Amino acid sequence: MNLFVCAGEASGDQHAALVIRELLQRAPTTTVWGIGSVHLHHVGVRLMYDSSRWGAMGFVQAIPKIPGLLRAFQRTQRALLAERPDALLLVDYGAFNGRLARWAKLHDLAVLYYCPPKSWRREAENVGGLISASEVIATPFPWSAELLNAAGGQAVFVGHPVLELLRPRDDRAALRQEFGVHDDEQLIAILPGSRPFELQALLSRLLSAAALLRQGRKVRFALSLAPNLPEQFLHKRRAWLTTLEVATVRGRTTDLLTACDFAWVASGTATLEAACLGAPMVIVYDALWLSRLEGLVRRGRIGMIGMPNVIAGHFIVPELLGPDLTAARLVELTARVLDDSALRAETVAALAAVKDSLGTAGASARTAELLLNLMCRTSPEQLPHGTLEPASA
Repeated sequence: MNLFVCAGEASGDQHAALVIRELLQRAPTTTVWGIGSVHLHHVGVRLMYDSSRWGAMGFVQAIPKIPGLLRAFQRTQRALLAERPDALLLVDYGAFNGRLARWAKLHDLAVLYYCPPKSWRREAENVGGLISASEVIATPFPWSAELLNAAGGQAVFVGHPVLELLRPRDDRAALRQEFGVHDDEQLIAILPGSRPFELQALLSRLLSAAALLRQGRKVRFALSLAPNLPEQFLHKRRAWLTTLEVATVRGRTTDLLTACDFAWVASGTATLEAACLGAPMVIVYDALWLSRLEGLVRRGRIGMIGMPNVIAGHFIVPELLGPDLTAARLVELTARVLDDSALRAETVAALAAVKDSLGTAGASARTAELLLNLMCRTSPEQLPHGTLEPASA
């Protein structure tokens, strides 16, 4: 069989790779090719494009990328017509994948859309195009499946893939020792995002906050560098990182969030990882001034941007966005939780409720079964590897 996969950002690349790994265990002779980054490459996908630089937040940041994306879109269309794969696995990244799904429908190519854009919303909004262009929609939220099915779609709640990432290499005490944290010290995890512009916009202020928090407090810091970001992004701040004794880790987000006492996390999938691991946090974000303006408009409509808060329906952890993100304010919010055991316990309990709403682990296996079903054009009962078990919420 032949499968095309497209994931346009780091989290989508990671989620897609988990599905492909499950699929190849079931159908090892499947040819898989498409668009993605390091995670898909590592599971053997033949990549037309490396999408590690494709990420953008909002229209303003997307504008400079449009010419390159249009060229990639046209080349992808030609390749799909030439190879005519048995199915397309499209993961999030609606600006590109939504258009590709609609085009594929016109050319009789089957689409499974995984983690559809804005699936976290609890109200139906402009889902008609997604429904009409996708044979199957595998969604990480139970309310999303209900809304899509009520609107006439074929949606399955498969659980959230972030639950599959929560496997620390060791217990918390051993991890803290490995990160060099003494018994009388506290560990702050710094997760500045997987997009280059996020690191550039956030890291200086996060390090300023680290310097301020060190005054009068025994604390250590560890920075998680996303796999798709080269070390050169830290070059200008290397001396600062050394002075503050900030450890740098790569590919060990789960370990770091398990070991930490508190986390500073850029808005995105990592906030859900922190929530599921019970790590109190402040969600941070900033961008260029035009993007700030766009973000203010969006936030006025949405009310909050951090996924734990959105899922809970109210603020359970603070958000510091744009000009509100100052070192002094970040330190104030951090110290409040570090010094108040009751507030910490309340926050951890609220984060546990968020985790419970995401269903059970196994989203990748469930999605792989749906994908195999679509590629083979069989019913789930006819699959040689058993029937699909739905995620429970």
